[in-house]
Amino acid sequence: MSAALRVLIDKWAVPRMNCQIILTSAMLGNVGSVGVFKKVGFKHLRDVEDAIRLPEGRGGHLRSVHVMEWTYNPNQTE
Repeated sequence: MSAALRVLIDKWAVPRMNCQIILTSAMLGNVGSVGVFKKVGFKHLRDVEDAIRLPEGRGGHLRSVHVMEWTYNPNQTE
């Protein structure tokens, strides 16, 4: 999954959309998603408590999220 995200950023987001910063989130405790983002170069900014309300069909309760940021670095090599 990290390879697909890397291609999306390198081949589309940066050259076609001129992305310099990308913010994303993952549910608190979702170690797999956080790992993929970190492998691609995202940094953990903060955790936000009760940020998302799930649909009623999934319980309707509030969930906390990790907020992560990727910043364009033209010298980055991978």
